[in-house]
Amino acid sequence: MPEALTIKKVDPRFPEWLDFERLRAEGLDHIAQLSGDLWTDHNAHDPGITILEVLIYALTDLGYRT
Repeated sequence: MPEALTIKKVDPRFPEWLDFERLRAEGLDHIAQLSGDLWTDHNAHDPGITILEVLIYALTDLGYRT
């Protein structure tokens, strides 16, 4: 019987730039460097973090499709 097709959370065939968590961490680091002490709320409920996550999702989705 053939193996069921599933989407793996970690697949070594995909490049690092398609890793959502890695991109989110890098984005948060970049935001922290740019904003300094002005923006300290980097939690999921913050609209800026939500926008960051949506952009990362769009980039990774396009990467998977190509």
